Amino acid sequence: MTRSLKDNRSQNRLAKAKVYYNGSCPVCAFEVGRYRRAAVATGAPLEWIDVSLQENARVLAPYGLSCDDAYRRMTAVVDGAGEPLLGLDAFIAIWARLPGLIWAAKLFTWPVIRPVSAFFYEHVAARLIYLWNKRRLRQAGTQQTR
Repeated sequence: MTRSLKDNRSQNRLAKAKVYYNGSCPVCAFEVGRYRRAAVATGAPLEWIDVSLQENARVLAPYGLSCDDAYRRMTAVVDGAGEPLLGLDAFIAIWARLPGLIWAAKLFTWPVIRPVSAFFYEHVAARLIYLWNKRRLRQAGTQQTR
């Protein structure tokens, strides 16, 4: 048996994770699209929920979160645990289920890398993407009403 098949089987034993993302954000949609294709190709236990769709507006309420929380950062809930994972922790949950990205899940849990990466994601990357997308949507709304 090849190493990739072993990795694939062990990853599929992980509990299913529901990933909540902002599909109206081009950056988020692009990144999730890459992960989604990899998940389909490998049978990874991931479910994708676009919180920008009207029918998904209240899906995070049972976890004490709003859609705006998912607009601000990647959010994942692992079945069985039921606790939401936000930001870098959500990415780690995704990567741990994708055979080609297991290395990233391991790397970003290292003691020095994790806090620095979590800080950068939360206070720089996620914030900039959120503000850019919010501005983009506001401008699109203004242009549509002219």
